[in-house]
Amino acid sequence: MKNKQQNPLQKVMARYVLTVLIATLLINLLSAYIRHIEAGLGCQPWPACYAVIDQYIVANDSAEIVQKALAPTQLAKKLHRTVATLLVIGVLLIIYQSRKPGALKGANQFLPRLLLGVILLLSVIGPSSYLKTLPVIALINLAGGLTLLAICWWLYLQLNHKTSNNTEAPLWLGKLWLAVCLLVVVQIMLGGWVSANFAAAACSELFKCNSSAEYLNQGSNSFWYFRELTLDDSGRVLFDSSAVTIHLTHRLFALITGGMLLIASVVTFNYQKQNAVIIIVLLLAQWCLGALSVLFKFPLMLVMLHNLNAALLLMAVMKVNFQLIQAK
Repeated sequence: MKNKQQNPLQKVMARYVLTVLIATLLINLLSAYIRHIEAGLGCQPWPACYAVIDQYIVANDSAEIVQKALAPTQLAKKLHRTVATLLVIGVLLIIYQSRKPGALKGANQFLPRLLLGVILLLSVIGPSSYLKTLPVIALINLAGGLTLLAICWWLYLQLNHKTSNNTEAPLWLGKLWLAVCLLVVVQIMLGGWVSANFAAAACSELFKCNSSAEYLNQGSNSFWYFRELTLDDSGRVLFDSSAVTIHLTHRLFALITGGMLLIASVVTFNYQKQNAVIIIVLLLAQWCLGALSVLFKFPLMLVMLHNLNAALLLMAVMKVNFQLIQAK
C-alpha cells in the first residue's frame, strides 16, 4: 500500500478529527461509567444493592433536578462535562477548517455538520438523564454517543484512505459485511437496553437465569420503547419477567452476531487478512469479557472493558466495510 497524496490542510483536518474521535470514545466510556456506578453495578452486598436508584432521581423541585443533571459534584460527571465542552470546540474547529478549499478532499462534506447536529441533539437530551426510570433516555444517549463515534471514525477513514493493489473482493462480501455491521450495532443497543433496564442481575449465572417470583410476577413488555420502571419502598427497581427476557436476548443475540462475525472474517481472510485477524481477536475478547463479568458478579472494571471492546469491534467492522466500498 501507499498513501494517496495529502495536502497540508487535509493533514490538519485529519488531526482534528482524530482528536475529536478520541474525545468521543472517552466521553462514551465516561457515560457508561457514570451509568454503571449509579446503577450500583458490582456493589456490595450484591445483588441487594443493585438498581437502588431513588437517590439519583428524587428532587424537591425542577430547579434541583436541573442542578443535579447539569451541575453534578461527582468527579466523573465533571470530567464528562469538560470533555463534552472540548468535543464541541473540536467539532466547531473541524467545521471551520472544512470551509477551506481542499481540507475535505476525498471526504464527505456533510459529515462535520452532521457531527454538530448530533451533539446539539445530545445537549438537549442530556438534562433528561436523571430520568432513570425511563430506559429510553439512556438508550438515546447511548445511540447518540455511538453515532458520534461512527461519524468521526468514518470521516477519519476517508481522510486517511490508502490505495491498495489487493484483489477486488466479490460484491456479495460487501453486502455480508454491511449486514454484520448492522448486527453489531443492534447487539450494542441490546447491551445498552440491559443497562438501562437494570437487568444485569436477572441472569446471575452463565447458563441459568433467576426464576424466582421477583422476576416472574408481572407481564412482560421487555422491548416497549416507552416502558417505565417502577420502584419499591426502598427505592430499588421492581423486577419482572422482562428483565430476564432482556438479558437473555442480549446473550442469545451475542451468539448470533459472533457467529456471523466469525463466518465473515474467515471468508474475508484472503482479501483483508489483518482486519480479519483483528476482528476475530476482538470478538473472542468480547465473549471472554462477557462470560467473566457474569462469573465474577459484574465487577465494574470488566464491564467497562466489555463496553470499550464493543466500541473497538464496531470500529474494526466499519473499517472493513469502508475498505470494501473503496475497493469497488
